[in-house]
Amino acid sequence: MANICCTNFCITGEHDELQSAYNLLSSVEKNRKPGKSCWLGDIVNALGYDAEKYDCVGTFENVQFYGEVLSLDTDTAWVPMLDPFELLKKKFRHIEIFFKAEEEGCGVFIKNDAYGIHFPEDYYVKAYINGNYYDEYCITYNEMLKCVQDITGKEVKSIEEARDLEFPDVNDYLNVYTYKRTRQLWTPSFRPFTPRRRWPKR
Repeated sequence: MANICCTNFCITGEHDELQSAYNLLSSVEKNRKPGKSCWLGDIVNALGYDAEKYDCVGTFENVQFYGEVLSLDTDTAWVPMLDPFELLKKKFRHIEIFFKAEEEGCGVFIKNDAYGIHFPEDYYVKAYINGNYYDEYCITYNEMLKCVQDITGKEVKSIEEARDLEFPDVNDYLNVYTYKRTRQLWTPSFRPFTPRRRWPKR
């Protein structure tokens, strides 16, 4: 059985195109069969393409539109399935798609929101210490170090020290993940809704 990759999407751009994209996605969502999840391939088919020719192993839900941002979530196999969203960009050329994907089993933590407009967190701390579970998102490196210290009571000066911490109880653990940045779905020539800065070096 495949591991589930959870991906959050935020879509911005010209209002009319956002409205049209929302109408398409919500129509697919409403037309699903009773008791069934919304298949990503239905988005591909609704856009006029053959879903069998694209990677779309997974489902989507929570389509919402607040006037300036269109959002939805997907659950896919192993990695984020971005083909349906590439096709969405082809149809609606004045939108920009940001996403954040997580699949802990294979260490997939990626995002294309280079400047933290919609997904500012760069670190994810997950731990089980002294019978307590912790699930924390951190924006900065120093915030992550402080989070680890608050959880464990141990001072750490680097992410490497945090990852090397040992605990007397064999059931206790602490994992620190870093989101890698990707250019997938990124639009370098798109200006109205993205800061005019170069992609930051890593």
